[in-house]
Amino acid sequence: MLFAQCPTGDVLITSQTDVATYATNFPNCDTLPGDLVFSGTNIDDLSAFGNVEVILGDLRYTSTFPGPYDFTGFQSLTHVGGDLDVYDCQRWRSFAGLDNLQRVGGSVQAQYVDSIEGVSGLFNLDHIGGDLLIWGGPLMFGLSGLNDLDTVMGQLQVLMGNASGALPDQLEYVGGDFRVTGGTNQLTGAAQLMRIDGHLLLGSPNLPAPNAFPVLGVVHDLVIGLDDVSAINLNILPALDTVVNNLEVGANSMLTSFAGLNNVDYVGGWLLFDDCEDLVTITNAFQSVDTCGKLWIDNNDVLTDLSAFDRAMGIGSLQVTNNPQLAYCHVQAICERVVPPILPNPAIYGNATGCDTEFEIYDLCTLGTEVPDVSAERITVFPNPAQDVLRIGGISGTRTVHIHGPDGRTVCRTLIDGGALDLRQLPAGMYALRVDGEPHILPVVFVKR
Repeated sequence: MLFAQCPTGDVLITSQTDVATYATNFPNCDTLPGDLVFSGTNIDDLSAFGNVEVILGDLRYTSTFPGPYDFTGFQSLTHVGGDLDVYDCQRWRSFAGLDNLQRVGGSVQAQYVDSIEGVSGLFNLDHIGGDLLIWGGPLMFGLSGLNDLDTVMGQLQVLMGNASGALPDQLEYVGGDFRVTGGTNQLTGAAQLMRIDGHLLLGSPNLPAPNAFPVLGVVHDLVIGLDDVSAINLNILPALDTVVNNLEVGANSMLTSFAGLNNVDYVGGWLLFDDCEDLVTITNAFQSVDTCGKLWIDNNDVLTDLSAFDRAMGIGSLQVTNNPQLAYCHVQAICERVVPPILPNPAIYGNATGCDTEFEIYDLCTLGTEVPDVSAERITVFPNPAQDVLRIGGISGTRTVHIHGPDGRTVCRTLIDGGALDLRQLPAGMYALRVDGEPHILPVVFVKR
């Protein structure tokens, strides 16, 4: 076939008359070099496009009424170079008619289409170069029809209405965010999905069923929002061991306890519980995590129990803030982050007494771990008030000294040798001083020259 037998640019169809004109001018065209766009009323017979095998640009339906109802007439189409897009088409129902479509170079999108009944018609589609974005309405019955889909390079977001959540078992990779919402059932399928390089967003009731996502090992971010359950044990995602960036549980009005995700061993960013206003306990969770970029517990009104973190865990930075009922913070992972002189300093405030300052946690973490030598000389500081240099008596060798400000936060943690401490980097004020391994807390007044 000669290229001259096809249009040289985009094709816009606004009526059935335009379809007839196309059929007369390009009866044997198999490759459209630009976009093919349908927009208008009473377009219902697309048989004129039965020879089209490739559309190098977009295939779009936008603001059509009442038809086309689907893609019947495109039985030869195998490849769309741009987007396959349906937008604001009031009577459109499905992708039926695209049974031979194998690849879409851009996105597959159906938005503002409450009449959609499903995604049937995409049985042979195996690759989407952009997003898969389906905003289903109350008539949508599920995702059956994506049987061969193995790769979505962009995000996968599906609003299912009242549909079931059976995901294609051939799907292996999603390059962007993954979110399936709506429906009344847990997600099933995704038997070969191994990696999500965006956010995996999970919410009830669409948590994965126990047999779903069996080989998913890596996600970039995991975000959990469970706004209509009071307790959850996340014995899901059995192969998930790596969260490249952040793992977040947040903005939840009913969750009272959290357990699970015990196969995750690495969280590169923050592990965050934020604004869970009814959350009381975090127990039996994250038992395999050995590395966490930041442990962040913030703004949980009734949280009292952090026993999930009473184990060894490498924490890059620590923030425990604005949890007014939380008095017991001296669990192992937090103690191992607070006691050694590691920067950055933890942020600890707005919690109950016992967990309201780094100094309180330090005191409780070290209480009883050292047996004071009663024969040893008591530590002294002089001069007090001090200027420039503070001398500490009663110690020898190289020791770690912690200086806490008036609010109890650590403002300086340093090694000293021979008992001399340079104070010139501090503003004038009242401080508390502790030497590692010593039971005494000493008040110090520093006066600037």
